[in-house]
Amino acid sequence: MRREARDAMLKITFERLVNGYDNDLTYKSLAESLKDEDKEYLDFLREGVNSRFDFLKNVISGYVSTYKEERIYKVDLAIMLTAAFEILFVDSVPDKVAVNEAVELAKVYSTDSSPAFVNGVLASIIKNKEETVKNYGENN
Repeated sequence: MRREARDAMLKITFERLVNGYDNDLTYKSLAESLKDEDKEYLDFLREGVNSRFDFLKNVISGYVSTYKEERIYKVDLAIMLTAAFEILFVDSVPDKVAVNEAVELAKVYSTDSSPAFVNGVLASIIKNKEETVKNYGENN
């Protein structure tokens, strides 16, 4: 099940948002407790999110017009970065699955209002998915 990989990715991304870098020690610690298929998916998520980190942050920020990026809870942003990557770049993950997994993580790790916030931002990303992916392709 990929939920454990997403949970680990949330922690890795959160640490990057707080410290400013991706920490290999944290990755190794989290990865060693995963089953092989979850570790493979974590590796895939880590590479994908890290290689598109600024782009994904900009996409998310574009749908949070009432907040500056700095005001978004870092845990919510970490959750949305992974989900946005899956929505925009992982065809094997249905959009609804990416959103549902993100909302479940928000229920566990964030505030009472975070699941609705995360759901709303990700729904906006899905609505404009085609254009967003096209913009990424033109700029990279």
